[in-house]
Amino acid sequence: MPEPITMSVLIPSRGRPEGLARTIGTMRSKESGAHTVRYIVGCDLDDPETISMSMDLWQKGWPVLPVVGPRGKSLGDLANKLAAKHPADVYVSMGDDIEVLTDKWDATIAEAWQAQPDGLWWWCCKNGATLAIVSDKWHAAAGRLYTDYFPFWYDDVWLIEVQRYATGRVGDRIDIWVADKGVASHRMRDLGFWDDFFWSRRDERKAEAARIAERLGWPPVADPDDLSLSRNPEFVPADIEAQQGDPRPATAEYLAAYNRAKMLMGDQQQAA
Repeated sequence: MPEPITMSVLIPSRGRPEGLARTIGTMRSKESGAHTVRYIVGCDLDDPETISMSMDLWQKGWPVLPVVGPRGKSLGDLANKLAAKHPADVYVSMGDDIEVLTDKWDATIAEAWQAQPDGLWWWCCKNGATLAIVSDKWHAAAGRLYTDYFPFWYDDVWLIEVQRYATGRVGDRIDIWVADKGVASHRMRDLGFWDDFFWSRRDERKAEAARIAERLGWPPVADPDDLSLSRNPEFVPADIEAQQGDPRPATAEYLAAYNRAKMLMGDQQQAA
């Protein structure tokens, strides 16, 4: 039996109070009871329904801890703030439109942590969704969980490639399963641009991986390019945005993230 550890389940949530309650309730019902699991909910100030649901769950005696603040420009930055607010041995990424399917999922994570206390792992999902599980030692070596670039996804794919470059192998999926129930993504727009921006930052990911490996005392990877991800030819941004994009007007914080990314891409092109 692995030693008891503390886990912070990080759930940035917006506009889906019932989904949030369902996700947390299902996860709690499938805990082993052997570990301390806290559910850290990132709530935007302008989203009273999510704040209210989080407080209701806390008042019921559930280990739900809302973190309330102004809506930021980056999904990853919110996760970083949640982790900083509630440190743990392991940080478990989760969404408010995800269903956990595996009993004693926390015990399986604890076993993986026991085997490698500086590791990074991934949930399994039939549709290929990627949710990270990050040890505090990796978190400390990286200085963060995710970047502060992206208003919606891409931080998970960023971390997948960083892990490859740092470890010299494909990332570890452990035998705990989720079902992705999401049908839309908040703030998804300009997907073609964000895809190009992601692929333009590969050198940054290599440098980040090298720093993490050095701080963890791992040997440098001999041929990192062999581990690089490749663009999926079946990924058509316009089609995905048509299905899952956010039809509402762009928000101020989204535009701040977009303009920053455009500036970084322009600086990179001038330097090339």
